[in-house]
Amino acid sequence: MKRPDRNTLILTGSAAAVAVVLLCLSYLFNSLPYSFGGDVSAQVWTERIGFIFNGRRNHLPDSIALVNVAYDKTLVDYDGRLYNTIPGDNRRAPSGRIALTDRRKLLDFLKAAKDGGYKYIMLDVRFDDDIVSDSVSLALFDLIGSMDRIAFAVHEGSDPVADVPADKAAFGDYNITAFESNAVKYPIVHGDRPSMASAMYSALNGGRISTFGPLTFDGSALCMRSLFLDYPVRVFDRALETDGLMPADYYYLNLGVDLLADPDSVDRIREYVADRIVVIGDFDNDVHDTSIGQLAGSLINLNAYISLSQGRHKISWLYTALLFVIYFVIALSLIKHQSPIDMIPALRRRKSTALRFLFSLVGFSVVLSLLSLLIYLTAGIIYSIVLPSLYFSLISLWIEKCKLLSGSRP
Repeated sequence: MKRPDRNTLILTGSAAAVAVVLLCLSYLFNSLPYSFGGDVSAQVWTERIGFIFNGRRNHLPDSIALVNVAYDKTLVDYDGRLYNTIPGDNRRAPSGRIALTDRRKLLDFLKAAKDGGYKYIMLDVRFDDDIVSDSVSLALFDLIGSMDRIAFAVHEGSDPVADVPADKAAFGDYNITAFESNAVKYPIVHGDRPSMASAMYSALNGGRISTFGPLTFDGSALCMRSLFLDYPVRVFDRALETDGLMPADYYYLNLGVDLLADPDSVDRIREYVADRIVVIGDFDNDVHDTSIGQLAGSLINLNAYISLSQGRHKISWLYTALLFVIYFVIALSLIKHQSPIDMIPALRRRKSTALRFLFSLVGFSVVLSLLSLLIYLTAGIIYSIVLPSLYFSLISLWIEKCKLLSGSRP
């Protein structure tokens, strides 16, 4: 058997190094909580094609109970900040009254739900420190502190009121950029505080998300710090479709008129939440742009939890090995100035003119786009081609520049 010469070994080693570096950079890049556009193109087009043939359909498993607080508001006195541009200056002045989720109704609901056998309560309601706590608020905070498997929302740039139990607070944010304003990526952790999705994941699935420098782990498994969002649970309408004048059932119930107004509200609430994940939020006004259309922010958090429970955040070494092979072939073809067809013996022997012409028309960006679509359709994994496309483009330019410089030497 003929041993490979030194030049072949150098070329192979260089291509392998290029592939390994790209895998490492991709891990760091995809862990960022930001999207730079084009990350979910395969997902978007798949969803759009599905909408063309099937319509925009709702899907809510029976294991989830949705409670809408959009129409349960009270007016409270509010002191607005005088300066938003001066860091640390928290001076305020009376500004009037502000609409706030009715905390008395939340208190009554949670009192009934506490012994209702719920699985988890995702309370997508904020308790910011710019609202003075009254006796009802203090009773509500004490109740939340005494309950298991519950988390309430906090947001970047605002602090929860000091009276609320800090160990039940979790972030419910996602980030936007100038390139992408949709809800595309979801941060699993924010510094030392979990997201709402990871708080639920820890409580229900025993997940242990931790960070070590740029690396993130779930227990001992390497994982991403941010998730590309998918939306298996989707609710665009309040009521289920019906042929009658009024619907017989609803995707979500309004807190006041549908639950608390019932004469047997305690039994009604306990029956509604039993053995279910309960999501409390504003399903009519707190909506965000996603790849499938506008969706309630509470459902974005819920879908992020579903991805975590399915292990979508964990690094798949089989998937990583597949990417390494693809990146290696692309890198070697660039370094050796050959078509990818010449890198595969079975295809090289066929010498198909049509196949070679086809490969000459498509660049590696098209190949990566097709790979992204294939991975999403077969495994449901969202694969971003943004960094790999840029990476190989820069390498191609660098190789061409080196060729020109070497050719210009006397």
